[in-house]
Amino acid sequence: MPRQNETYIPEPKQSKFGFLSLTLSLVALQIVPVYFPETHGLLYRLMLVLILLPSLYLVVNSRRELLFGIVLAIPIILTGWSMEILDENLRLYINSLLHIVFLSYISCYLLVYLFENSDVTKDMIFAAICLYFLLGLIWSLIYFMVELHFPGSFNITVPPNILDTRLLLEELGYYSYVTLTTLGFGDITPESRIARSWTTLEAIVGQLYIAVVMARLVGLHISRSLSK
Repeated sequence: MPRQNETYIPEPKQSKFGFLSLTLSLVALQIVPVYFPETHGLLYRLMLVLILLPSLYLVVNSRRELLFGIVLAIPIILTGWSMEILDENLRLYINSLLHIVFLSYISCYLLVYLFENSDVTKDMIFAAICLYFLLGLIWSLIYFMVELHFPGSFNITVPPNILDTRLLLEELGYYSYVTLTTLGFGDITPESRIARSWTTLEAIVGQLYIAVVMARLVGLHISRSLSK
């Protein structure tokens, strides 16, 4: 029993299956669809859905949290296919927004896991890698929504029409990770104010992630090594 003047520190959360498989899945999501250009869009969306549900089960710690995540995932699956009742652009916009909400839900649990756990394990390192990949995915979907709503927001070679939306998402995914890592090749550039605002924010988040999250892991590892 802790004393009254002591602060209660929750026990570190333990993942159920480890984050290695999720890390490999996120890496495959960036590489595999490129080798199948004819079915690239369908394959990318299918792989993304297959990643969502296992990642949810991996990070949550109670049945209520799992059920809430499933409720968030069901509309994503339903709007992931063509629907006659919705305009195609509207469907893609709603689907992207739902993806962002779901990925943010998972990312929050990953962030809590990283900051509650004081032991630097392989699982924790892979969780940090997963969170970094998820941030890039979230921003790629934000850029996609911006381009759908404000065509011409990015200087990009892929025409922003219905037939090319899958290729557009791929190009904006590339742009997202280039921005997150602050490489800034300059082959794709933001043209509108809203696009520049989101780009600036992602670049800041990418730098803060290294400075805060990764630095914390290194600090914990050094502290544990010195205490032995």
